Amino acid sequence: MLLTFLILFGHVFFSQTAIFLCDFETICNDFDIDTNWGLTDGLHPESIDHDHTLNTSAGHYLFYSPKSLPPFYDINAKIKTKDWIEPSMDRAICFHMWYYTPESNLPFS
Repeated sequence: MLLTFLILFGHVFFSQTAIFLCDFETICNDFDIDTNWGLTDGLHPESIDHDHTLNTSAGHYLFYSPKSLPPFYDINAKIKTKDWIEPSMDRAICFHMWYYTPESNLPFS
């Protein structure tokens, strides 16, 4: 069974300047995304009515596509920044992420 995670990275802000900006509507070069994730639009693999970028079913997002069978908690699915960032301690950073899971018993941490 294919589980779908709706992951959209909104804006990561450092003061008024974005450090990373990845909405998956264009090529996202800020992150290393391992093979347990797939990039798709709102029609595949399980349809959704809207994403958080375009607010339509045509928006793109990552979905979790494990390379092995359950138990899912034995699988590491990673999304990492390509570059290490050390923002100044006197500035705030905001990270936005949305996720969706069709099952309530899916372990997610």
